[in-house]
Amino acid sequence: MNQSVSFGDRLREERVRLRLNQTKFGELGGVSKKTQMLYESSERSPDATYLSAIADADVDVSYVLTGNRTPERLMKRGSALRKLANESSDPALSAAFMETDKVIAEQHIRRGSRYEHLHDILDHCTDDSVELIIQVAQKMIGR
Repeated sequence: MNQSVSFGDRLREERVRLRLNQTKFGELGGVSKKTQMLYESSERSPDATYLSAIADADVDVSYVLTGNRTPERLMKRGSALRKLANESSDPALSAAFMETDKVIAEQHIRRGSRYEHLHDILDHCTDDSVELIIQVAQKMIGR
């Protein structure tokens, strides 16, 4: 991790990368421009709700927090799954997309306890929903 660059500096970098002003970026995280300014000056620290909200807007929260960039392809995959989850009117399908995002993000390559939870969620989805999840997952992993 680059210790010379502060949390606030990295947060500002992500805002600039997304080409947003402080007002618009703060709105993404549910805070005012003043609060956003305080975060970027490292005078205040955001809460988990803010970090989750900006992650949904394609901010590399791992980089902001640690200084280590998330591989671009993982961010794109996660973003697509979170978008599908947010747009779904089926709560079970939405949960399945979010769980699939977690599995991909953790780069599991073998069946484990995380997959068992995913199977439990899929049991509550309709057959059409499960087929859609499989198709999306296959496209995202390049099959």
